[in-house]
Amino acid sequence: MDPFDEIEKRLQKYPNTKFESRDGHLTVFPVDDDGFPVTLEFDAKIREYVVTFGEFSHLHFSDSSEALEWFAFGLSDACRIETIYRDRTPVRSNIQSREGDYWRTVNETAILIPLFWKKRSRKMQQNNLIEASKPSAR
Repeated sequence: MDPFDEIEKRLQKYPNTKFESRDGHLTVFPVDDDGFPVTLEFDAKIREYVVTFGEFSHLHFSDSSEALEWFAFGLSDACRIETIYRDRTPVRSNIQSREGDYWRTVNETAILIPLFWKKRSRKMQQNNLIEASKPSAR
């Protein structure tokens, strides 16, 4: 099954959800200011899926079902992203999974030059579109 068709089919359950779809690319936009966009892309040249959370965090998959699982996780209230900025530049983003009353980082994306001399700030974002189980740690 085509993962893009599967996502569009599942999104029919959420009529107020805004998304954009074109060949090999689908983005679901956040439903409120506290959320973040979740994007699925397919690179046909290397036969790889990329799931992007927000502006910075991303994961690569060769398996479409695993990419779909993470895509759904990003839209759920079991996931949040913590982005660390230096000035206005994102330098690190952590994908976190809720485990009871705690949050555990399951993936981290960072730049090589952390710009440590610039002012540090932190932004937390969480989607609440669906309830989904946490994918296996990666």
